[in-house]
Amino acid sequence: MALKDIIKYASIFTFLLNPNISQGADSTQLQINPPLYSTLLPDKQNEISVGPLGKGESLSISGYGVSGAKFEGNTLKVITSQFILPNYTLDIILKPNKSNEETKLTFQTSGYRFVDQKDSDKDGLPDSLEALIGSCPYNKDSDGDGLEDYLEFCKYKTDPTKKDSDGDGIPDSDWEERREFTYTIAAKMMLLEPFDIETMNDQFQDVRKIGGKDKDGYQLIQIIIYPESDPLFVPSTDKKLDRSMRKYLNKTAEMNYSKETKGEIGKLTESQPTNIGKICKILEWLNGTKTVTKHAEFMHVAIKDGKIEVRSPFDDPNYSDEEILEKCFIGEKMYRMKEHGTCGSSSILRGMLLRAVGIPTRVAQSVPLLYDIAGEEISGEITNEKYNKALRVQEGRSDIWNHLYNESYVNHHWMRVDYTADQTALAYKMLFVKIISFGSFQDTDFTDTWKDETWLKRRPYKTLEVDEQFPKHKK
Repeated sequence: MALKDIIKYASIFTFLLNPNISQGADSTQLQINPPLYSTLLPDKQNEISVGPLGKGESLSISGYGVSGAKFEGNTLKVITSQFILPNYTLDIILKPNKSNEETKLTFQTSGYRFVDQKDSDKDGLPDSLEALIGSCPYNKDSDGDGLEDYLEFCKYKTDPTKKDSDGDGIPDSDWEERREFTYTIAAKMMLLEPFDIETMNDQFQDVRKIGGKDKDGYQLIQIIIYPESDPLFVPSTDKKLDRSMRKYLNKTAEMNYSKETKGEIGKLTESQPTNIGKICKILEWLNGTKTVTKHAEFMHVAIKDGKIEVRSPFDDPNYSDEEILEKCFIGEKMYRMKEHGTCGSSSILRGMLLRAVGIPTRVAQSVPLLYDIAGEEISGEITNEKYNKALRVQEGRSDIWNHLYNESYVNHHWMRVDYTADQTALAYKMLFVKIISFGSFQDTDFTDTWKDETWLKRRPYKTLEVDEQFPKHKK
């Protein structure tokens, strides 16, 4: 199917990306505006079917990051969540569903001179945006209510210029009051070490302890999840770092990149002047690597005094423990072989590569709020009845669920970086709760409490209560 045949059905083929572009019907050069307030969402390869085109036919559209396609009048619009980067290649494949023919359209984004956005108070909101919303560009907390402007704008949806957005006499900083402008999910959980309240509080979660540990070592916590939080990450070329972030660039026993690897990754990302652009190029490279084992490496391996130790055998029929360490826990080895294990292994490799190009990166551990709650249901359609049913089911589940990913320091905030960047609170279509972030597995040892043999009797996390709340106010 040729481009002229597509135009027969759609007089203008419009390729919509974020932010705005302009493109002619037969052009392969996307003219783009520098990204300002958009986030990076490179998605997996998706296939979208649109139609009809006539005679019952429809058109199948696929490509990295394709998230939608539709006809508006006689204009075909293909929508992608791929973040726009300079000098970037995007492929879209179009195929009539009743034909073996297909056309691959390759788009090359135009280069542009990137200009960093001024952020005087370094709160993550550019001065130009603060001027639009009325907040003070020289004060991280314009209204003095104890909530940073960034979190009010992105997470809580409250007014960063008013201490009491709804005028009811209760300040926005109140634990319950800040929930009134957005959909939230409240839960009580029991956790075993390791967990960390400080790093649990982030752009998707508010967390606090309730009392002390019980006789079995469990800590009761209360958590508010903000599924609709929309973190803002502005690309930057600024390489200056806060002193506290420098440790997240250090080599570790597992993130042990060589001088040669640093040079190769630098060359891979040299076309991208911004930190977000470099993250995207590294994720693109990682898409070409191979998963070779299905072990939860962090449950078997610990690092003590810089030495990697296997605390419990993997009992793998194909590989020895030493081979699994090389394939799944030592970043430099994984990079050379283009192989890795599951999410914990991927977080080591991904973290090492991001550190190698100068982006502070750490690892985050998360656990499912509940088993068997699909991500697409977390939009107001889910009911407390469904939550309660899942609570009853979870105690008998012997399968181990967790998810490890990375966090990179971008725009004065930690951005969740997984198989996609700017990851949300969802993983595997389930709602996950982050329980700790750490720089290296030497800092955090899971092998004492995360054990196969004690999982049913002493699981390291348990959800006791779940309740949802819809916003009282619309903004």
